[in-house]
Amino acid sequence: MLPSSRYPRHPRLSSVLRSECPCCGNVDKWNAATLRRGIIKTRSCGVCGASYNPYEQLHKTGPTGGQKRSRAQEKAGAKKYGGSVQVGSGATRHAKGDVQRTGKHRIEFKSTTSRSFSVKLEDLDRIEKIAAAADEIPAFEVEFSGEFPPRSFTVVPSWLFAQLLSAFNKEDT
Repeated sequence: MLPSSRYPRHPRLSSVLRSECPCCGNVDKWNAATLRRGIIKTRSCGVCGASYNPYEQLHKTGPTGGQKRSRAQEKAGAKKYGGSVQVGSGATRHAKGDVQRTGKHRIEFKSTTSRSFSVKLEDLDRIEKIAAAADEIPAFEVEFSGEFPPRSFTVVPSWLFAQLLSAFNKEDT
């Protein structure tokens, strides 16, 4: 047996959660690690004896405010740019990016209520790589929803920005 002081438990694995019995409302404490490992599937209420699955209670909360805002941003962006929203915000193997117009562009959307947003190179590389594989234009749009009205800025590769400026300058002459 290994000494516990040498190998401390991971905080998430040793977390104690509370669940409420759906029959009588009794609040019960249980160890989340045992449920995640599949050791127990159901709990028995100490008061009324009813069996229930506390794991189901963890997933009843629904989307958070940020998730709702993100979905609304993707839907509005798809309408604005003439594309379609990717299933699961691009989490599937064949549909990457948040919004896509096949053969035209792929856009990744981010939203914040802060006055600042940090753009990571790995996010830009990811959308650029996915778009290049499909011969599409990559874009990364950030919405600052803490302002009223919300303001959006789009990050595009420099070669595309040069083409946009060139086309804009040709219209002026």
